[in-house]
Amino acid sequence: KPTGGFKWNDNSSEKGVCFQRSMVRFKQIKDGLTKQYFIGEKFLQPQAYDGDASNVDYGDNETIYTGHNHDQYRTTSGPPSQDLDGIHQPDAFGSTHPGVWFAVMGDASVRGIAYEINADTHRRLGNRGDGGMLTEF
Repeated sequence: KPTGGFKWNDNSSEKGVCFQRSMVRFKQIKDGLTKQYFIGEKFLQPQAYDGDASNVDYGDNETIYTGHNHDQYRTTSGPPSQDLDGIHQPDAFGSTHPGVWFAVMGDASVRGIAYEINADTHRRLGNRGDGGMLTEF
């Protein structure tokens, strides 16, 4: 609903747990808390690690107070990736670690997730309501 003359985006198609104006309850996570990403490391371009203005990664160029943007949000629509120079993936999960990136699941466990995770499994771990049961990943 519009509030104070401002029209908010329609978030009814959002599938994760964190999005603009989200208010997801545990009971809305159909696969269980152990099978849901809550927080994960993000892909960054290594040339932008030092904050030099000439090497900007738009997935890490603003403060935590900017709200809904590439700095805070990631998607499972594409694969996770180890940080690589020259690659632009402001929406991807990933990290500098070789072999894995880390995610906090809904049950508060921390899991090392392989970059080679099956694409369908990765998408489903980011979808709170797909209803499909995952075995090990």
